Amino acid sequence: MAPAGTSELSSPKRAMVLAYHKAGWTYDKIAKQLGVAKSTCYKTVRRHQLYKTLRSLPCSGRPSTLSDRDKCLILCTIKTHRFDTWRQVAEEAGGYTTSQLRRVAYDAGYHRYLACHMPFLSAAARRARVQWAHRNHFRDWTRVIWTDESALHSGEEVIHPRVTRLEGEADLFETMVYTHPNTKSGIMVWGCIAYGKKGPLVRLDLPQLKGKAPKDRKRGGLDAEGYVAQVLEGPLLQFYKDCEKECDKKMLVVEDGAPAHNSKLAAEARTRLGIKRLAHPARSPDLNPIERIWFKLKCKVQHTPGAYKSINALWEATRQAWEELTDEEKKGGTVKVF
Repeated sequence: MAPAGTSELSSPKRAMVLAYHKAGWTYDKIAKQLGVAKSTCYKTVRRHQLYKTLRSLPCSGRPSTLSDRDKCLILCTIKTHRFDTWRQVAEEAGGYTTSQLRRVAYDAGYHRYLACHMPFLSAAARRARVQWAHRNHFRDWTRVIWTDESALHSGEEVIHPRVTRLEGEADLFETMVYTHPNTKSGIMVWGCIAYGKKGPLVRLDLPQLKGKAPKDRKRGGLDAEGYVAQVLEGPLLQFYKDCEKECDKKMLVVEDGAPAHNSKLAAEARTRLGIKRLAHPARSPDLNPIERIWFKLKCKVQHTPGAYKSINALWEATRQAWEELTDEEKKGGTVKVF
């Protein structure tokens, strides 16, 4: 490598130095002919004689202060503390600086990424997901409508923690964040999307569970009657017909495994309305691209001033956020599947 403030000779010029030297020219004559230093000509010839190369030799640089054992210990600590920050992992490993730990991680291909969310799955549920993927490998996803319900809770904070992993480890169970049901008060909405197309957003009217006292009465989940009346016979049917007319294709509807969706009443309603259903594995919201839309929607609501003042304010902020979803954001939810 050339000293600071100077430039290295190009490969053609180094070849000329060797050619002139083989022709019997002196270093002084070569230097004057090419306009370079005499020592440069000498070093170019000497390097070729010793190493058989025209390229500059790599600098030795400062020797590493970490041994192979140190690097192995750092990588093991990273793998067992994937959700900790670089500083926390360095403290856990002990005796290493944050910059040393980060350098070892980067050299091994480990970087910080946003962790994927997914529900906790049993072994049977995992097998069902794989079987579903095999059955639908060649599916034309442009004729699929994705539907789902989502709950927005007062004081909910949308968090996406970071995890340390390799580039291809996004779907490993140890690099994901498991989700659990939320019991806070709020609203439940239903929405649907197709390929690059956004359907309506509906605020669901949930039945009220009876309690011994008014304070014990809470809103229950969506039942079959409510799902048929508020979703199947209304917004979903209209969106279903609009998509078939626009795409000139028979559409399929994806629903999750909620009891209201799998009820006999809902099945009879779909048959009566002519809505075709595509089976979906249980407890697999991450296989439904509308989940990415819900995340963006909740982020918008969270940053809306006054959204959590009341239930009505929460619904108004949610409705406004849904209307403001751009075409790119809508496609962002489906393009990874299609």
